[in-house]
Amino acid sequence: MVEATPRKIPLMSLAGLGIVIVAGLIALLIASGVSSSNRWADHSVQVQTRIVELGERLATHDGALRGYMISREPAMRDDMRDSRHDILLRVAELRELLRDNEPQLREIDAVAPLIRQRLIYGEHMSAERDHKPLYAMNLSAAQPGSLPLILAIRQHLGRMFATESALLAARQKQAQQRTALLSIGLVATVLLVVVIAYLTISEAQARSLSIEAAHREARAAAEAAESEMRAREQVEEQLRHIQKMESIGQLTGGIAHDFNNMLAVVIGSLDMARRRIDDPDRLQRSLASAMEGAGRAASLVSRLLAYSRRQSLAPAAVDPNRLVGDMSNLLGRTLGEGIEVETELAGDIWPTFVDPLQLENAIVNLAVNARDALGGRGRMTIRTGNATLDEGYIRSHPDAAPGDYVMIMVRDFGSGMPPDVLARAFDPFFTTKGVGRGTGLGLSQVFGFVKQSGGHIGIESVVGHGTTIRLFLPRHEAAPAIVREPAPVAGPAPVRGGERILLVEDDDRVRQFSRDAVADLGYVVTAAPDGVAALALIEQSPDYAILFTDVVMPGMGGTELAAAAREKQPNIRILYTTGYAHEAIAREGLLEPGVDVLLKPFTVAQLAQKLRDVLDKAGPDAVQAAASGGNA
Repeated sequence: MVEATPRKIPLMSLAGLGIVIVAGLIALLIASGVSSSNRWADHSVQVQTRIVELGERLATHDGALRGYMISREPAMRDDMRDSRHDILLRVAELRELLRDNEPQLREIDAVAPLIRQRLIYGEHMSAERDHKPLYAMNLSAAQPGSLPLILAIRQHLGRMFATESALLAARQKQAQQRTALLSIGLVATVLLVVVIAYLTISEAQARSLSIEAAHREARAAAEAAESEMRAREQVEEQLRHIQKMESIGQLTGGIAHDFNNMLAVVIGSLDMARRRIDDPDRLQRSLASAMEGAGRAASLVSRLLAYSRRQSLAPAAVDPNRLVGDMSNLLGRTLGEGIEVETELAGDIWPTFVDPLQLENAIVNLAVNARDALGGRGRMTIRTGNATLDEGYIRSHPDAAPGDYVMIMVRDFGSGMPPDVLARAFDPFFTTKGVGRGTGLGLSQVFGFVKQSGGHIGIESVVGHGTTIRLFLPRHEAAPAIVREPAPVAGPAPVRGGERILLVEDDDRVRQFSRDAVADLGYVVTAAPDGVAALALIEQSPDYAILFTDVVMPGMGGTELAAAAREKQPNIRILYTTGYAHEAIAREGLLEPGVDVLLKPFTVAQLAQKLRDVLDKAGPDAVQAAASGGNA
């Protein structure tokens, strides 16, 4: 009988198998941890990539907005629309990626409303740019939706990127630690585990390199986007400078052209007068032509002052309905029989406080432009009404102020204006009319008058459908009376007197003309080139009736001279003269309100009237007749 031999259990094999199994399980657990760490690292990289892409789309949107503000190119607006879609998509993707990260989710919830506000601001600015020139828009950095909002968005995105970078670094470190532990365990066990560990390590290293490469690409993309933004800002600044220089060049060229034409008339007529000294009739015609050219030059200066909002105004309470109604005959003569003017006058119209003559001029200017747009034949409408500009209107017209206004509208159904012409409609010396048919100052003069009166002007035009211009003038509440300068005297000069006049003028030619004019009126005149010389003359003979002085002079100005003169001669009367508008020098603090001022240029008749007015106001004790004739 053969005894059965007990079968040996391969303990080593089993142990080896057990070791392999245990090592395999450990390897699987460690590999699973490494894979999990790598997935989270990929997740962080994905989040960082979306953050960078969101920043790039915002930069593209802002660049397209700035480009559209400058050029109004449709392609720029398309870029804005595409960028807006991409931005909203990236925000949604980030919110989905960060749903399990509470701090990061709070950041995306905080930055999303800011981004929407920035997009709304872009839509608002582009819509406003559709119908307004760039210089008329409020581009202040203090606006909601501008620079502070951009900085806030960048701060949020920067914090999110930094938080994800920290998470990425921690997950990379965890992956490396687990990989090292796996390598040690597998090397201590079997070749299979070593091979698996080798493959895992290789994969981990490849992933690490991929992560580092992606990080470098993201950083390079962010730097490229920032560099592009800086370059665009420089180009925009250069374009703004070029635009400003073009406007200045157009203004100075227009002034030079018109003044050269007027000076040609003045100089040529005076030269002809000198040649015709023996022919009284031809001499008078030449002098009249010279005076007409000089008058046109003075009128041009007045219109330029109107555009710069520095003209002299004489505001009064005005009934717009009555003013428009009274202009029917004037408009009929000005526009001709081919133009039909319809007036629509609102009931219960509010009064306004403006210069009525300047308002009439503004309406006539608008009516003449309408007539030209109609080709001399057609229909136009003048309408009055009450208007209240609310905050909604102000948001789309930042140059206006909220409140109650009187509205005067002039509408024609003529040729209309294309957008490029509409954008420059209020520029001085800009005109689309033929040579000799317009100066380009009509609308700019209306614009300056309305703004100087505290109002707002709006213009709409469609090619082929006509143009509508609305003047918004403040509703009359209460305003100080402003004394109007007297109109030019057409009749003979007032009665001459023998009073002593002290003339102070730093310009030699103006001083000579003024001295001759005052003397020709029968006054005894003494002239001084500056304030110091004038005070010396008063010290020698303190019996002058009037100090007739320029306001702006080198050294001692006119007001300072007047104060010093009254210390020496308290009863002396002061008459100022200046080439600046009365309101302008009052705003600069050069003159007190209510003083007597004779604006340059003035005629002998105007000078005579003003001197007589000042002397008549002085009273008998203040006016001292000269003891003897002759000029000092």
